Amino acid sequence: MITIYKRHLENCAQRGKGRKYRRCPCPIWADGVLSRKTIRRSLGTGDWEEAQGIVAAWEAGGEPPLGPEAVTLAEAWEEFLAEARNLGEPTICQHTQLARQMQQFAQDIGVRFLH
Repeated sequence: MITIYKRHLENCAQRGKGRKYRRCPCPIWADGVLSRKTIRRSLGTGDWEEAQGIVAAWEAGGEPPLGPEAVTLAEAWEEFLAEARNLGEPTICQHTQLARQMQQFAQDIGVRFLH
């Protein structure tokens, strides 16, 4: 279940009224668990009805949409190793071994993307 709330800005006059106060333009955030994953992020809107629609779509689809910054762990390692310059063979072997271990760990805990 995902809970939405206002995260008041420092200069918001309604800041003292708490997270549930809706009548201000401050951004709305989502917090909760969806498909066994913890979600805590901004919804990119200050409109309560729009925020409820976004969360309803997430819950119907099973998971929130990933932004363009999300890449798989394997892609991140490929890019890292491609950009590594002037490394000795032992260092490359260590990086390759670490990549395998990280990918196995990520698979074990169900992590698919890096943000």
